Amino acid sequence: MRFILFILLSLSILLNYGQDSKKDSLEHYKLDSVHKPKISLIASAIFPSGGQIYNQIYKVEGQRNNLWWKLPIIYGGIGTSVYFTISNQNNFKAFKNERIARLDENYVSTTFSFLSDSQLKVYQNQYERWRNLSIIAGLGVYLLQVIDANVEGHLMHFDTSDDLSFHLEPSFLQTGNTSALGMSFRISF
Repeated sequence: MRFILFILLSLSILLNYGQDSKKDSLEHYKLDSVHKPKISLIASAIFPSGGQIYNQIYKVEGQRNNLWWKLPIIYGGIGTSVYFTISNQNNFKAFKNERIARLDENYVSTTFSFLSDSQLKVYQNQYERWRNLSIIAGLGVYLLQVIDANVEGHLMHFDTSDDLSFHLEPSFLQTGNTSALGMSFRISF
């Protein structure tokens, strides 16, 4: 319960971070001064997909909504890695406990009686490796969503319209008595 309260308090502080209390309304703010990529980075680090949600709140009208495909990938990736981490940890413990129990002379194996001690060791090592890879995959998904929120926050107001173009054309340059053939490079915004 305390953890949930901490997250809610942190998110409310982050969303109010950097807002000037002297201003009465958001009309006094320019769009670029309200949205801060640093907040999306911190929000995403505290709460997975928090930065993506924060960026979506301050999207400029006409930009695409990316939440419909980003959120399932984030939560699906983290959920899948947590599932496989728990599953592989349980199997690792089962094989490890069986190996430890076989050290007792009076123990009679019922679950893994068909496996030798060396086979138990191989299975134990395999599940330990898979558990570690599942943890790394979960951390990778978490890190990628933090990086995505930060990059999206920085590139949110970047103009991606069709009006951005450059033209490379041959040109004939004449100065005084001399003339030259060349290339002109025009960038239009």
